[in-house]
Amino acid sequence: MANLQAYIQELLDRKTTHEIHGSEVHSFRGCRRRWNWVFRDNLYPPTTAKPLEFGIAFHKAFETMFCPTTWRFQHVVLGALAEKTFVEECESQRAAYLRARDDYMLEGDMQQDYDERLELGRGMIKYFVEKQLPAIQEEFVPTHVEVSFDVPLFDFDGNHLVCKCKACRRAFAKAGGGRWYGNPVVFSGRVDMIVHDMQGGYWIWDLPSLEDSGPVWRC
Repeated sequence: MANLQAYIQELLDRKTTHEIHGSEVHSFRGCRRRWNWVFRDNLYPPTTAKPLEFGIAFHKAFETMFCPTTWRFQHVVLGALAEKTFVEECESQRAAYLRARDDYMLEGDMQQDYDERLELGRGMIKYFVEKQLPAIQEEFVPTHVEVSFDVPLFDFDGNHLVCKCKACRRAFAKAGGGRWYGNPVVFSGRVDMIVHDMQGGYWIWDLPSLEDSGPVWRC
């Protein structure tokens, strides 16, 4: 038993695990057939690259704004840094889109949509910095941003769950091989931010979808 626990811990330490994410749980509950296609057979519908993934760019901007090492900068400075990050990420996405299509510029409605969404994002950042950020700086201090986590899962008897699927076997062999008992199963995810308040309490903050509702924090 001790050897098995040491084996499990070694795989956890080197992240040779079978990860389950919230999206997979949601898919499993919603449609078992779709879940089987996506998470077991690795089948995905064909998708077309977009010149602007708005949510990704906005998350990067707020990651910059709430960076612990620069948090005590004036709010206008944090806003400028966040806006710069947002614009640079948008431009990077547009460049990658054009390379994938072997093109050199956006045209017509696509260029107009890109410009409008770029200005929308910049305006949302400015509004947040002017109306909300000063109050947040007085009450909260970020300690970590974009924090990933892996929580080991156990059965009803308290034993580590292990997976012996083909993908796990390949991952184990690639990591060094040896005697294989299966890869430990973990619930994996990412939280946007961890902050503490002036009373010493800690909070997990999640930045929801921003395209329609604007920046609203959930704790």
